Amino acid sequence: MLLRRALLVSLLSLPVTVLAAPDPMSAGSLSRLEVKVSSGDVVVTLAKTQHVRLNGIEADARRKGATLRIERDTEDVRVTVPPGLTVHVVSKSGDVTVNGDAKGLHIHTQAGDVGVRGHVGQLHVQTASGGQRLSVGLKADGQVQARSASGDVTVQLLSTTPVQVDARAGGRVSGLASESKATAKLILRSASGDVRVHRVRG
Repeated sequence: MLLRRALLVSLLSLPVTVLAAPDPMSAGSLSRLEVKVSSGDVVVTLAKTQHVRLNGIEADARRKGATLRIERDTEDVRVTVPPGLTVHVVSKSGDVTVNGDAKGLHIHTQAGDVGVRGHVGQLHVQTASGGQRLSVGLKADGQVQARSASGDVTVQLLSTTPVQVDARAGGRVSGLASESKATAKLILRSASGDVRVHRVRG
């Protein structure tokens, strides 16, 4: 009996290590960002950072594994995450701006302009009402799909990678045509608007 009591006392006196819950705003192991906004502008910056930076209330952001999801009703979202992520943005009303290099970008807006600048693997943009200005660098297997029901689509190529251009518009199609030996693809549509494609020189 005395031995058992002594053993119990010794166990209770041992230090206890409490494991802290993972920080949902840590940039470590993050591979995917999802943003959903009912009404408000969205600005996503992909830059070197060890901690996700988000305006407003961080409780609006929830982490599940390697995915960070941000959802708001009527407030703008300005967030900074590491480069190389896959980013999904859904907005009912508001402009969407993405700056930096991403593995993939998927943007869907009902009413609002879209601006993208950076190197991407895959870019998919769809707007019901709003213009698109996409300044992108592509690798040989890169692809841009941009569709607008009402609004111009302008693509500015930042890389020298040859591209296949499949462009159709209710208005005017102008600029760069398909290049020889191209594997990167541009699929561009505007039901009511113009489509322009050009490459940055120098």
